[in-house]
Amino acid sequence: DMATSAMAHGDVQIAARAGQALPSGIGVDALGQPTCDPKAILDGGALLPFGGHKGSALSMMVELLAAALTGGHFSWEFDWSRHPCAKTPWTGQLIIVIDPSKA
Repeated sequence: DMATSAMAHGDVQIAARAGQALPSGIGVDALGQPTCDPKAILDGGALLPFGGHKGSALSMMVELLAAALTGGHFSWEFDWSRHPCAKTPWTGQLIIVIDPSKA
């Protein structure tokens, strides 16, 4: 399990409940402005991808594999504000197993 954002959504929720500020570079508010306030990120903002543009491409690839191929929802289809107690946004689960002995 991994997050392709600079910080996992669950960790941002924990910081918001604890009233803790986040490090810079984690997310933006609803206006797209950088913020260290986890509540601003959760209230209409967004998490930034890890690794800049390369991380964004990896995030898109994971999103396509884990949603499109499994029939799950894409992240942008889930509205956290309508389901504040949701544990997961009804995502698809994709497991890729690689056998090194077959390489």
